[in-house]
Amino acid sequence: MNKFIALVQVNLIAALRQMSFARRRADKIGWAFASVFVLIVLFLMAYCGLIAYTVTKALHPVHLEWFVLAILFMLVSLFVFTTNLYTTNAVLFESSDTEQLFAYPLPKYQILFAKISGLVLENWLVSLVFALPFVCVYGYFVHPFWVFYVYALLCTLSMPLIPLSLIALVSYIVSALTSGTQFKNYLNIILTIALAAGIVTGINTAIRHFQVSAVPSANALLEAFKTYYPPMGYAVAGLYHQSATEILMALLWNVAPFVLLCAVLSMFYAPLRSRIVVTKKARGGKLSFGSSSKLGAMTKKEFARLFHSPTYILNSCIGILLLTVFAVGAGHAGKSMERLLVSLHSMGADQVQVVLVVFLFILSITNTTAPSISLEGKNLWIVKSCPVQPRTALLAKLLVQSTVFMPLLVIDAVIVFFTMGTGLGGSVTILIACLLFTLLSGLVGLIYNLHFHRFDFYNDMQVVKNSASVLLTMVTMLAVAAASVLLYWLANQFAAVSFYHYAALVMVIFVAVILYLWRYLSTKGVELFRQL
Repeated sequence: MNKFIALVQVNLIAALRQMSFARRRADKIGWAFASVFVLIVLFLMAYCGLIAYTVTKALHPVHLEWFVLAILFMLVSLFVFTTNLYTTNAVLFESSDTEQLFAYPLPKYQILFAKISGLVLENWLVSLVFALPFVCVYGYFVHPFWVFYVYALLCTLSMPLIPLSLIALVSYIVSALTSGTQFKNYLNIILTIALAAGIVTGINTAIRHFQVSAVPSANALLEAFKTYYPPMGYAVAGLYHQSATEILMALLWNVAPFVLLCAVLSMFYAPLRSRIVVTKKARGGKLSFGSSSKLGAMTKKEFARLFHSPTYILNSCIGILLLTVFAVGAGHAGKSMERLLVSLHSMGADQVQVVLVVFLFILSITNTTAPSISLEGKNLWIVKSCPVQPRTALLAKLLVQSTVFMPLLVIDAVIVFFTMGTGLGGSVTILIACLLFTLLSGLVGLIYNLHFHRFDFYNDMQVVKNSASVLLTMVTMLAVAAASVLLYWLANQFAAVSFYHYAALVMVIFVAVILYLWRYLSTKGVELFRQL
């Protein structure tokens, strides 16, 4: 048992490091990193508490406070799914220490279960960060019996198991079929997108379910949750009714598939790992470039690096794909969307504000520049030895994000013009704000990557998904989006503020910050690049 606990501890640390939640070295920066991390967690909890309070306060008069619990579980499930897409694969199937562990006198299933336990513990910690503010706000409004908090803890701990099972299943299928070949990356993307499409289809089907009735009752909503996603539906219903039977059903729905998958993995884990290790990865052919300018040549190089790595494409561009899914899906919601718009108007918001908020938050997780310097890896000397100024190399990395995202943002703005009825002024406001936000995100990512680069990686996932610069960029842009929304909400608590005037002010601030960051990148950033 002591060996198993030690293995779990090692794999938990490895999972936290994969997610950039722990440092690889203990040095003088360690305390600063820990302090910043704690502040980020506290900010996230406070912001979740604000969302929970706002939603619950609006639902309290109609006795639908329990809906905030559904939001909590959906948030936890989506966060686990998006942040563990490649962490799970790396820990289970691509960890370089597994061959050494196989050589030790340890049962193979013990090694596997220790790795799985590390992943589960990591996601329990993350889930509790989300759950604490939501559960406290719900308790403040409803004053449930003490057993509710026990049930809420059980449901929160079980909720990450289904997303982890889906990700592990994808990783297992990909590893079994490809055994480390180049096709593995592309198959991983195909299956991941298929899962995401299935989730979107399920949500759209659930929305259409309520088009037959004007105002669904609480029981109808709970039954729909049970029908379309039983693991979450039974959990919400059990907490609402404080029913031990429904809580037990929720635990069975969440735990049983996870246990079954663990049993399957334990039977084939060792042979599959051995086959992956002895198979060499296929390499792409040589890339040739031709351009009439240095900037054009560097930009083509950056595009080639992006398109040559499926991991880079998926993790950097998933947000822009989600924007399109949201824009198109809004047009298929039918009467449900009309009722939603009526509800938004009654709460003091309109479709332009909602679309802009959704776009900004999705764009916060969309960035190609944050890992771009780290991805140079051992080939950095080639870029530095070329007759190209560092400023040109950095500008080329920024142009990739702008060139990829901006045309799609224009298309999405046109789509919501028809699907959400944002109007010409609203669509232009959304487009300009998102374009500036994207440019700001690109500059922030580049600056963070100059300070927090990492060249000692063995696959793109470590840099693109889990490097410190990527995490810091995502958190910073989420904080910028949250601050923009929060300040508008606070301003309206004291006086009526025109949304378009406020949006214009925010865009002016974005322009000023962009100019300042570009100046910093052109001076201090250039020196940092020379010192790499």
